[in-house]
Formats: sequence, structure tokens, C-alpha cells
Amino acid sequence: MSGFLSSYSQIGRGRANEDVVVDASPEFDFLSAEYRELFDRAAATAFQSPIWLECLFRRLVPGAAVRPLIVTVRERCSRRLVAVLPLVVRHRFGLRIAEFADLGVSDYCAVIVDPEFAGLLSTPAVTAEVRVALRSSDLVVVNKVPQAALATFGLLGDIRVSAMPLHAHFLDPRGSLAAWRARTHGHCRGSTLDGKRRKLAAQGRLETRMLSDSDQIAAAIDAVGAFRRDRFRARGIVDLLSDPSYAAFYREIVGTTPPARGYVMRLDDRTIAAGFGIVVGGVFHLLLSGFDTSFRSESVGLLMIEDIVLDCLRRGERGIDLTIGDQAYKTQFGSVASDLWTVCLGIGPIGRIVALALARWGWARRTARFLARYRPQ
Repeated sequence: MSGFLSSYSQIGRGRANEDVVVDASPEFDFLSAEYRELFDRAAATAFQSPIWLECLFRRLVPGAAVRPLIVTVRERCSRRLVAVLPLVVRHRFGLRIAEFADLGVSDYCAVIVDPEFAGLLSTPAVTAEVRVALRSSDLVVVNKVPQAALATFGLLGDIRVSAMPLHAHFLDPRGSLAAWRARTHGHCRGSTLDGKRRKLAAQGRLETRMLSDSDQIAAAIDAVGAFRRDRFRARGIVDLLSDPSYAAFYREIVGTTPPARGYVMRLDDRTIAAGFGIVVGGVFHLLLSGFDTSFRSESVGLLMIEDIVLDCLRRGERGIDLTIGDQAYKTQFGSVASDLWTVCLGIGPIGRIVALALARWGWARRTARFLARYRPQ
């Protein structure tokens, strides 16, 4: 731990609070039993799971020109871990900006909070200590906060919240495939997709395979990267999969996060579409997908997603998270859109002035445009 981090951690411990101890450090063991237990109790998202954050800090943070900053809150008497706020600090425009540790791979951000202590953590005494722990930053900015997770940021105190002009999309595949298709596609669109499927089948054997073997899923991720490379370049979008460290991150997630699943659509021996996701809390989260653009007119991407829905139906899963972004196909498949938010907090006089200015200039909208250009999906 650096000297500066040590000094403000000690200040945080020294403040008068009979209930909790707030600490800040560049290191934290996300694979520890205490964090696993906290995550299981908390209403956090799949992107705050132990393996996800451990791999992110180990694989991506060292090469990202950021400084890790993990704020922890413990019950004073028992030392029980009751909250974790994983951040990274980067320098921009002369400011030290603390951001949630997502680095482009996490679709949702939430403080990991023990629900038993949620009320206590938003009290003035605790939020004052949290701000002391954050004093090596001028500004805290967290994007992609789901509505349900907004309350977890109460430990920051008086935050500024702005709606982002992009949404999360959740698909509930209740009932049979026929019932789901009738609800979402209607007769016309369903017939169109059936016709495209028949057209492909006339060219060879068409099938979508579910993959559970880690090597096969890794190959599917490589296929996604290859499919998207030229398409993203033509649209001026930076695909994070082109960065070897990000590709390695996803491959490691495949090997360590049960259950991870891949899907490939093949025409004879040729892969024409691929996807990858993880299952957390009985929900399949589709993280990456891509398709062979030479089959664009056959809508192979839509056909593969339809097959993924069918597979999830057979497994009895609660739903499919199509994650963030307002692509038209998500609505076509009957997903329900939900709001995402940006949380902003100024630390110190300069930070508070900047936070106010950002709120007036539409920080959330500017950030959404950045995400549209740089997000990995």
C-alpha cells in the first residue's frame, strides 16, 4: 500500500463512528470467503461477482493507466464486511477522477452492500468517513447504474444523478417457444424468420450448438472478434476484443465462472454466428455476439438469438439479459427496457464545482455517446 493511501486509511479509521470502520486500499481479495458471502447477500449484479472483479483487477487494471481504489466498510465490533465500492482512479484534464471498476466490460455498476446494513450506510456519519476515504480523488463518476442499484450509492451522501439516454434490456421467455414468438414476433415477423431459416437450410445443414467446454467457448469468442473486426472498423467503433488483454479477460472468465455458455450457429462446418454469456442468479447474460456479414440478409444474428431463447426456455431459466444498448433487435424480441443512471459526486471545492458543471452540460448523454463508440458488445 502506498504511503498516501495508508495515511488516509488511518484517518478514516480514526473518525468517531461506533458502528462501522471505513477503509481504502489499492488491494482487496475478491476471491475471499468474506467477499463471496457479502456478494451472496447483496443485490449486486453479475458484474460485481467475485471472479469477475478479481479477474478485472488482475488482468485489465495494470495496463489501463489507472490506480485501483477499493473502499470497504466493516462492522466495527465483528469486523464483518458490509460494503465494498470497487473504483479505479485516472487523471483527466488535470482532475483525479474515480470511476467504477468496469473498464468497458461491465454492463451494470452497483455498490456491493449487505442489505442488513443499508440504512446505516447512508447516515451522515458513515458518508463523511467514505468521503475521507475518497479524498485522493476530485470527482467520483459512476455510469451504467441500474434503477435498483441507485440506493446502494447512498453511502456516498449527497450525489448528483442523471438519466442516461441508453437502457438495459431484459427478456422474459415465459411459456413455450410458440407462445413467446406469438407475443414478440407476431405472425408476419415470425414467418419472415422462418423463411430465412429455410433459405439457409437449403444451402446445407443449419444448426445452433450450445457450448459448455471452455476451449470451445474461447473459440466462439475468437469467432465473435473476427466477425466484428471489419464491421466495427467501418463504423468507427473500437472493439475491445481487438486488445489481447481484453480477449484474455473473457477467456479466463470462461474457464473460471460456472456456468459460462457459448453458442455457435453453423452451416455445415462453417460458423456463421457466435455468442457468449454467463448465468448468474438463474439469468443468462448475453455478453458478446457477432455474425458473418456475408449472411446479413439471412438475419443469422437474430436467428441465433432466437435459438438462445429456446435453449434458455428448455433450461427453465428466469430470463435473458440482453444488457445495455438500444439496438432494434432487442425490442423485436420483446425485451423490456429499464433506465440506467450516472452518479456524480464532487470531493472538495474543485470537485463540487466540476460536478455541478457536468450536471448542467449533460454528462450522462456525453458518456452514452462514448460508450456507444467503445463498449465491447
